[in-house]
Amino acid sequence: MSKKGFSLIEIAIVMIIIGLLLGMGVSLMGTLVKRAKYKETEEVVKSAKEGLITYASNAKCIDINNLNSAVRKFKDAYGKDIAIILAKEVFSGSIGSVSGTCDPVNAPICGRRHTTLKVESEGHTYDNVSFVLVSGGANYNIQTGNDNLVCENRSEGGIICTDNDVSYGTVKVYIYDDPDKDDFNFDMHRKEKYDDIVQWVNLNELRAKIGCSQKPLHIITLSLPIAYQGSLYNARIYADGGVPYSNKKYSWTWNSTNEDFGDNKIKCCDEEENNCFDLPQTQDKLCNHLKVNEYVIDNLLPGTTYQLFFTVEDSEGNKDSKYLVLNVDGGSGSGSGSGSSGGSSGHGWHSGGQHHGAP
Repeated sequence: MSKKGFSLIEIAIVMIIIGLLLGMGVSLMGTLVKRAKYKETEEVVKSAKEGLITYASNAKCIDINNLNSAVRKFKDAYGKDIAIILAKEVFSGSIGSVSGTCDPVNAPICGRRHTTLKVESEGHTYDNVSFVLVSGGANYNIQTGNDNLVCENRSEGGIICTDNDVSYGTVKVYIYDDPDKDDFNFDMHRKEKYDDIVQWVNLNELRAKIGCSQKPLHIITLSLPIAYQGSLYNARIYADGGVPYSNKKYSWTWNSTNEDFGDNKIKCCDEEENNCFDLPQTQDKLCNHLKVNEYVIDNLLPGTTYQLFFTVEDSEGNKDSKYLVLNVDGGSGSGSGSGSSGGSSGHGWHSGGQHHGAP
């Protein structure tokens, strides 16, 4: 009995099928490897984000000289350094010629209300961003940034950046596969399809996650004591919270709707009142608190209510305003007091994160 073998055509067909299967397997394997690296890099970026948040919770500022305590891995799954773009309001130390303005004692993250860093993504602009984390993706090219960034390579790994002191740009995050994109000039500058892996945290999110309890800036004096004609008068206007200037100072200004309440009736004082100076209406000066001049009551009309409008501003540009009234009594009385202080006032309304007094 003769045995019949496979014909050349049959063998060729089998070889083609095997080739197709092998090609599909290689292609599938490549897709799986690419997807695995993408997922791994996402985890690296996410882990770095959570690490920075945890570090900020304990240290009150992000110390760029101690980033190894915050970030576990500075390289993505493709072997390239990730970039950390920081608002200067949340870090201490220096990046190139730019110094961070965060101070754990006098100006911590919890006292901040805004940052200069912005992110633009899919037609929306996000203000008050704390930091942005970027992996260059599979093309090894970081494409997320702006022309104003100051960056440096860390010897321990990673790239750290911040805006320069002269102008502030917006970090642009594009849609995946957007063509001809590259806004990061610190590494290779090669416009190509966008594939960066990006995460960012805004200031409100950061403050919430680190459990900020620091008070917002507000004028804590609730009312002024009655002034008695011919008696010594003593009243002070205090502020609390926010991010004061050095020596617990704020920027103060005031005005009155009463024309006969002159410029010499409010003084701007340091904390111990060793130095008090006149604060003319509508001018702003730095001091700890305001004091109504003790010797002016004889010059005010008995039975008159004087409306005084005070505004305080901290080093971050946060403001609070409040109307206070000074009633002058024609009779005799103690004529002295320090004003009533408290955590809030029944004379105001809130709008846009600022407190505005109302008569």
